[in-house]
Amino acid sequence: RRGAGLLDRMPAWLVGGQVVWVDTAAGSLALSPRDLGARDILLRGSISHEAMEIRVVRKLLPKVQGFVDVGASYGWYTALAATLMPTDSHRVAIEANPEVFRYLKESVALLEKSEAIHVAVTATSRQTKFFCAKSSDLSSAVRSVGELIEVQGRSLDSLWPTRRQLDFVKCDVEGGELEVLRGARRLRDQHQPIWLMELDEA
Repeated sequence: RRGAGLLDRMPAWLVGGQVVWVDTAAGSLALSPRDLGARDILLRGSISHEAMEIRVVRKLLPKVQGFVDVGASYGWYTALAATLMPTDSHRVAIEANPEVFRYLKESVALLEKSEAIHVAVTATSRQTKFFCAKSSDLSSAVRSVGELIEVQGRSLDSLWPTRRQLDFVKCDVEGGELEVLRGARRLRDQHQPIWLMELDEA
C-alpha cells in the first residue's frame, strides 16, 4: 500500500512515463503506473491474489494448443501462456477497456502467434455498454462501476478461428461470464475447452 501511494505522488516521468515496461514472472509487460488495476503486477511482478490459479494454469499450459484470455487486462496470463505453450500454439487476448487495451496491444505485439482484440465478449455481435472503473480490474459490462462508454461486442464463437483447436479459456469479466458462455456455444460443443473463471453465490 505504501508503494502504491508513492506511485500516485510521483510525476509520471519519474516512474518511466505513461507506459512502464516491467519484467514480470510471465514476461515483459507494458503497464500504466497510474492504474490501480496494474499495481500488483507493477510492484510484485505477478498477481499475488491468484497464486493458486497461477499454479494450476502453469501445469495446464504446456499441453495447450489454443488459448483465449477473455478480459485479458494487461495480458499477464497471455504472456505466461506464450512462455509455456508449445511453439505451434495460438493465443488470443481480448480486452474491452480501450485505455487498458492500448497497453495490452503493445505487450502482445512482442509475443509470437498471439493477437490482441479490442471488443467486449457478448452473447451476440452488437454495440454494448461498458463501465470503465478507476481500477481497471473492476471494469464490467454488467455492473455500474465507473465511466459508461460503448464498445463493440462480439461472441467468442465469432472471434476464434473455426478450424483451430481451442483447449483453454481464461475468463475474468467481472460479472459478464454468462454472456461469454452464451456466445461460445459452438466452441464449447466443438472443442470442450477447460474454463478458468470466477463464480460467486449470487
